[in-house]
Amino acid sequence: MLDAMQGKRTLPQAGPPPELGCCHKQAELLELLPLVHNLWEMFNMFNPVEPAGIRVGEVGCCLDAMGLAPTQFWLQANMPQKFPTRLSFENVLTLYCKLANEECKPKAPDVLRALRVWDVKQSGKLPYSELRKMLTTIGDPIDAHHVFGVLASVSDINGNVHYEDLVANMNAHDAIAAETLRQARAYLQALGRNAVDMDMVKRDEFIDNLREADPECRGYIANRKLLELLNRNGTEFTARELDIITGSMKSNSRTDKGIDYRKFLHYIMDT
Repeated sequence: MLDAMQGKRTLPQAGPPPELGCCHKQAELLELLPLVHNLWEMFNMFNPVEPAGIRVGEVGCCLDAMGLAPTQFWLQANMPQKFPTRLSFENVLTLYCKLANEECKPKAPDVLRALRVWDVKQSGKLPYSELRKMLTTIGDPIDAHHVFGVLASVSDINGNVHYEDLVANMNAHDAIAAETLRQARAYLQALGRNAVDMDMVKRDEFIDNLREADPECRGYIANRKLLELLNRNGTEFTARELDIITGSMKSNSRTDKGIDYRKFLHYIMDT
């Protein structure tokens, strides 16, 4: 509700969902999913000093900036089990999806009916002081600092707030929130469940190397070439290990044309 009070926002025109795949680089996914790009920009506001991400102590503030309201209890209960000192964007986005799915916000009509009960004169207005008290003390209280920032900008010279205009914005905000959650899930699904534990820069470099090795975009690569690319960043991947992976994949990724590297990348990112 609080975010909806901050002014009208327009949901981008809905079109056919973009085709997302495991061979999209991070920047390409962010371009295809503009609302996730907005979350990415909010994440970067916390100025991570290294690729590892933002400090654990900043995660709550980051989720708050993304429009959610995590409690300290929720954060402690849902932090990654390894509990690193820093979290990547993909880690934070995973928390975002979980919290956004759990949050149960009141619907605009219900809020409007509740406010009208307090509006004895049925004037469509409520005193700033009353709204502030309601938002900071009733139900799930909202931080007083946030409430001040919202109500101060919409109060008239007499200290009244036109609550019907505020509630009217909730429908638009709810639609944006739902679309943001959908895009966030699509982003994480395209990357694969292992993205939270991987270096995204190295992943992007690997995709660049695959594209360079397959300029005609056939989708296949020779076994020896794939092994070379896997070890280009200093890892020690063996031919035997590659055989085990390609052999354990549900669909046969090895053909006369070579290894289907799209299936291979999806497998290692999602298994």
